[in-house]
Amino acid sequence: MTDINITSSGAFLSLSPNTSINLATQEVAAAPAQPQSEVLILPPTSPGAPEELADGRFVNVTGIGLCYKDETRNKILSVERATFAAGKEGYAQSLWLRSESVKGSMNAATLPRNATLISAGVSLSEAPPAQSEIKIFKNNNNTPVVSMTIEANATKAAALDLNIDFNAGDKIKIFASSVEAIRDPLVFLSVAWRA
Repeated sequence: MTDINITSSGAFLSLSPNTSINLATQEVAAAPAQPQSEVLILPPTSPGAPEELADGRFVNVTGIGLCYKDETRNKILSVERATFAAGKEGYAQSLWLRSESVKGSMNAATLPRNATLISAGVSLSEAPPAQSEIKIFKNNNNTPVVSMTIEANATKAAALDLNIDFNAGDKIKIFASSVEAIRDPLVFLSVAWRA
């Protein structure tokens, strides 16, 4: 039997029906990593229903940009995050917190597009002697969509696994509910744009 050596990079091998092949492997040193000069471009698309995409799959959604299928929330969310902050300098007791970018009596931030609230955190400059609560409201509803408890003698609280949908035009309002005054409450909300 004659040995045949074939080295190929993408060529095809055609054999007759009476040919037998004995294969052996040989380790080859990996080529050194080359710097990448090309960028993967995903054309803008309408992704359809979240169930149609595999978990973790990236898509470029028209009007939003780079998004991925969030397997925990079963939604198509933007990679980009928008952060909203609201607070009060000094002592606060049972009052609406002002958004950093909103002036006026409404004390609400209006969302420019469909979004999902994914996390919220609050910090205080000093620990209160009694338990306090930060409540997040959607539009003018009387029932909060999120309540974060700040324990007595603590200076922070967080909710990191939220899944609350807001539509374009919805308002987010934040209320500091406390029996004792709390000092310098600052609340951060993180939203992802929803496809």
